[in-house]
Parts: sequence; structure tokens; C-alpha cells
Amino acid sequence: MVEIADHVADIVEEVAEEVGKVAEEVADHLPEGGKLQQVATFVENVAKETAKDANVVDEIIEKVLPNTLFSVLALNYLTPYKTIVNCVSMNRFLISG
Repeated sequence: MVEIADHVADIVEEVAEEVGKVAEEVADHLPEGGKLQQVATFVENVAKETAKDANVVDEIIEKVLPNTLFSVLALNYLTPYKTIVNCVSMNRFLISG
């Protein structure tokens, strides 16, 4: 599930970057100040923001989510075999790492 979400975020980021490049190229060839140029510039800006957001989501998936999932698994499955202190220490290590 994490791999699929990571892959989707990567694809969204790549597509948004390409759409931004194309929209910028189109805007550069349209009459200055015209409605079509405004639309192309709007699409370019939306695409760039989408690429940034997808990058943030990708970073969260790659860095935060695996540690969070591991922490949940550790707390759920290791607690019967370890002391609470050890689980808390391990959780702090994962979050800080």
C-alpha cells in the first residue's frame, strides 16, 4: 500500500512538472496579456503548485509513514515481549531518525 501511494505521488509530480513546462511554453507563444495567455499561465501555476504538493506528499510517504507504521507495529506486537520503556525508547529513536 505504501509503495503504491509513493508511486502515485511520483507520477503526479512528474506529470505536473511536464504540464507546467508545456503551459509555460504555450504562454510564451501567445499574445501578451490575452485571455489565452492568462489561462496558460494559470495552468502553469497550478501545475507547479501541484508538483510541489506531490513532492511533499512523496517525502511524507517515504520518510514519515514507514516510521509511523513501524512504530504502530512495534507498539502492537512487541509490547508483550518488551517493556513499555523499551517501546517508548524505540519509538523516539524512529521519530528522531
